[in-house]
Amino acid sequence: MSPASYDPKSAVQGPAAALTMVGLAVALGVTVYRPTIGLVVGGIGALVAAIVFIGKRKGALVLVARLGLGLAVGTALAYGLVALGILPTIAAP
Repeated sequence: MSPASYDPKSAVQGPAAALTMVGLAVALGVTVYRPTIGLVVGGIGALVAAIVFIGKRKGALVLVARLGLGLAVGTALAYGLVALGILPTIAAP
């Protein structure tokens, strides 16, 4: 079997996947409306994910790390899309 084939055992599933997607959505939304706060949220998410993944990977901490990972990736994605001109920024008053 090739390494590019679909393997359901290797994917993140369940609550971890849901929290990663929630983190992505929150980070994209926050970064579009408040870019500075989005950057802070992404940094905090990356820090939390790094601490949990380096430390113990058990129980509810993995879910928190997945949320942090989603926040960090969502912020990076939002900044990348804004830089490419695909996603507009909405400046709040």
